[in-house]
Amino acid sequence: MVVHLLQERAILAVNKALTQATINCVWLNGVALAYTVYPEPRLRVKDSLDCLIFPDDIPKTLKILSALNFYEPEK
Repeated sequence: MVVHLLQERAILAVNKALTQATINCVWLNGVALAYTVYPEPRLRVKDSLDCLIFPDDIPKTLKILSALNFYEPEK
């Protein structure tokens, strides 16, 4: 239960930051992407949640995720 609540808070924080930055995103949970996006379906973690964004929004999104401590840029 605690893990679920922490995950929910993290998702809400990311979603709020993306919305404030006017980045459109679609959240997907389930196996649909395992067979369409991943090179091998087994590579998709079952408990993951995917956030789809437009390619042009990737740099801005990575900055937001870094600011929220969900991403560390390579040095």
